[in-house]
Amino acid sequence: MLPSIRINKNLSFVLCMFSGLLCGLFLLSILQMSLDSWLKAFSILTLGMLAFQIIVMKLRGMRLISLSFAFVVLSYVFHFGQIVFVGLLPEYDFQAFNIVLRLDQEYLKLASTFSLLVISLVVAGLVLVDRSPVRHLSTSKGSYNTELCKSVGWVMVITTFPVQVYLDILKASLGLEFGYLATFKTGLPGIVGDLGFLSYTGWALLILSYSAKKKTSLLIFAFVTTYLLFTMISGHRGHQLTVIIFLFLLISKSTLKLSWKRLFLLALVGFSLVSIVNAMFYFRQLDEKNVFQFLPLLFQQIQLDPISELIAEMGGTIKTPTLVIQQIPSYRGYGYGSTYFLSSISVIPNVGDLFSEINMSASFAKNIVGNALGGSYIGELYYNFSFFGIPFALLVGLFVGAVSNKLDSLISSGNFLAVGYYSSLSMYILWWPRDSFQSILRPWVWGAMIVFLLKLIIQQLQGGARNHLAKDTHPLQFAGREDQIN
Repeated sequence: MLPSIRINKNLSFVLCMFSGLLCGLFLLSILQMSLDSWLKAFSILTLGMLAFQIIVMKLRGMRLISLSFAFVVLSYVFHFGQIVFVGLLPEYDFQAFNIVLRLDQEYLKLASTFSLLVISLVVAGLVLVDRSPVRHLSTSKGSYNTELCKSVGWVMVITTFPVQVYLDILKASLGLEFGYLATFKTGLPGIVGDLGFLSYTGWALLILSYSAKKKTSLLIFAFVTTYLLFTMISGHRGHQLTVIIFLFLLISKSTLKLSWKRLFLLALVGFSLVSIVNAMFYFRQLDEKNVFQFLPLLFQQIQLDPISELIAEMGGTIKTPTLVIQQIPSYRGYGYGSTYFLSSISVIPNVGDLFSEINMSASFAKNIVGNALGGSYIGELYYNFSFFGIPFALLVGLFVGAVSNKLDSLISSGNFLAVGYYSSLSMYILWWPRDSFQSILRPWVWGAMIVFLLKLIIQQLQGGARNHLAKDTHPLQFAGREDQIN
């Protein structure tokens, strides 16, 4: 049986590299095909590579419910979702914007070839990472850590979630009145958004700290998931989905032991939620919006295939690598790694636009001409290193694998508070297929610092309270003993 077979990291690495080499040779041989034939051949190869890589990761002993696995799947879905639908289902009626047929054919083929090889090297990097050792906390330390985690979580939620709610209401109102692109122009500094996003680290800590009380933990997860779905009315969907995926990873590892029955129920719930999400997408395009118009859209989406439509809508990220290859170096020189080390400046708040030019240089997507252009870690690799970015994808895999294994180790050991240091990083890693390296650093650094500072403050307050209580109780105890002696 497959689960009983294990292969070491060296063999896993060789399998990934060899399959990537064969994949590259095949893709080079079909570049001259007509677009229709190429789309079909590429789609079949893409699905085959995904299946093969899942098998290799499983044989390597990697958990399929993990940050690493989710990152690989999202990389495929975001970059190749539309290509697969156009290639294998040419008669599919796109209700969303079909980007594949609007891109230059030559550059689309090159970008897709580059992207598939990058993902192959990412998986090769993932299988090289060994599992982090699990160091279980003692009973007393584990109990104290859980209570401290709970305190930090509540403080973060109470202080930052109202900011996130305000931002979401503002974006929803802008999106409903002026359209999706208007939601990017709230007029508020970026640090306000970072502050609001910290609330999801707080919710993550609460889900973990209440894991012993399953109903409470599940209730928190259900509340946050429902809220995130509601905020999709603004037009933003991908980032919310990555937060939901991250919280699901936490609750499935700490609270909810998955069985076939639960997987079926979760699939049913997921189907319903995706139907709601798709209905929201079409609802926001209506000129006049009210609840009575939303319900027919919801029933229509349930009757259709909402999963396919969601993948088709979100699977157009290949646009970014395509435009990057088309414009670099014809219109702008390569970055030569500059976006990665310049991104460290983004950690510092841009007060008075002091670092505006540096931040602009660090964000590769802002230097590419294109409408509604998002990021892509694959596009960023080409922007910096051309086709030599393919071997650099190994570093991406090593980085993601290290974070994923560390996360698993902390949850397994019961060191829930330390998960807070990696929560923002993990959520942005899941979003990295549609973003740049710059967007990862600031939320990670500031999120970890705030969790650490709150931990110190709460420990000091609790320590001071214990000392004060001790000073108050000693005289009473001494007086009581005197009474007994007398």
